[in-house]
Amino acid sequence: GKLLELKTYADDAVAKAKVAEFAAPLEELKKTVVGSSSVVLDGERTNVRAKETNLGNLIADSMAQKANELVPGTTIAMQNGGGIRASIDQGDVTLGEIHTVMPFANLLVTLDLTGEEIWQALEHSVSKVEAGEGRFMQVSGLQFKYDAAKPALDRVWSVNVKTTDGYEPLDMTKTYSVATNAFVADGGDGYTVFKKAKTEGRIHELLIVDYEILTGYLEKNSPVAPTVEGRIVAAQAKPATPTV
Repeated sequence: GKLLELKTYADDAVAKAKVAEFAAPLEELKKTVVGSSSVVLDGERTNVRAKETNLGNLIADSMAQKANELVPGTTIAMQNGGGIRASIDQGDVTLGEIHTVMPFANLLVTLDLTGEEIWQALEHSVSKVEAGEGRFMQVSGLQFKYDAAKPALDRVWSVNVKTTDGYEPLDMTKTYSVATNAFVADGGDGYTVFKKAKTEGRIHELLIVDYEILTGYLEKNSPVAPTVEGRIVAAQAKPATPTV
């Protein structure tokens, strides 16, 4: 093979016209309104990779709800910030906006993880928060606190899990069903803890694409008005309580 300079070639008029023909109905489809938001949904790159955002919460909540329909007992969801690519303005939400936010067509899965593995995943999530990497997780069904001043993989100091009676401390030995996407379940963004669970067969591949999940959630729940509610808190670790 050899490298060809595209700039030395003229557009093929027939192909260009055919592309435009196919694009026209797609552009109309993108304008389809699927729901509405009472607030701006924050998907800015620097935010979804560094802190809790209301759009991150909305996406994670939609994943948890859909996964729970198919794998009952799934109340936790984790969505890597690198998979959220744009914000959505207040008002009507269109298919085009959803596809801009989630352009990768990732499939929903659930993983059976121990509390200890969830903790490890959260440690990985914030291990390079200062660099704004896509591994940073937006979450549903969890509240966790971390201290960015601590060394990587030793930053998380509190994790609570949502139950029917409110939040309670994560049980390190208990197994939880966790919804996430197929990319990180396959070890993407460095999630070896997820890859291990998949390799061991602790996975349910639900074969539903992410943008369809968010679309369905908006269709059912609009107008939405998600908030930042303390699911992810960057704070100095509390000193250990001295023993008597």
